[in-house]
Amino acid sequence: MIFGSQFPQLCQNMNWIRLVILLFIAALFQATVAPAFDIGGVRPDFPLLIALSIAARIPVAGEWRWRSFWVGWIAGLWVDVFSPGAIPVFGVTAIVYGLAANWISRPGPEIFYDNIISKAILFGLACAAANAALMLLHLSVGGCTVHNAVTVVVRTSIYDAALAPIVYAAIRPLNKFVGVRERRTFANV
Repeated sequence: MIFGSQFPQLCQNMNWIRLVILLFIAALFQATVAPAFDIGGVRPDFPLLIALSIAARIPVAGEWRWRSFWVGWIAGLWVDVFSPGAIPVFGVTAIVYGLAANWISRPGPEIFYDNIISKAILFGLACAAANAALMLLHLSVGGCTVHNAVTVVVRTSIYDAALAPIVYAAIRPLNKFVGVRERRTFANV
């Protein structure tokens, strides 16, 4: 039970207010500045990339395991707030982003430290899964054609995968700001 005895531990050490503000800024950036990054009709999904970058560093043992989900959920909720009417059901993006963030946290930060290729591949897969789930919802309500949906998912995922190492590195200085404790330190190497 997440809101039982584990809730105080869930909030311990991680500064959720700062995290919510950071993800708010990311969603605001997505809504206002990201159109300038448009290439071929697709743009990167900065809130998802930032949530994945933070979630990939969160330890998954014990009470920490749900933190990555909540990081993605908050990012997705802000995306839903800033893009009303884009998805037929409010909150779906939050759930999809939460699941993607939880999935990316499973391998742990050790796999991401020195390997740019693993960052690009795993972040690309997580973005592809999240975008595919959202596009399936669009398809179910007749919001787009199958060809357009597949094209957008593939192009967006490739774009996100290419930016993943850059965003991951850019978010690293903010770990202490939001209170993320990484599992690996350079003293353990």
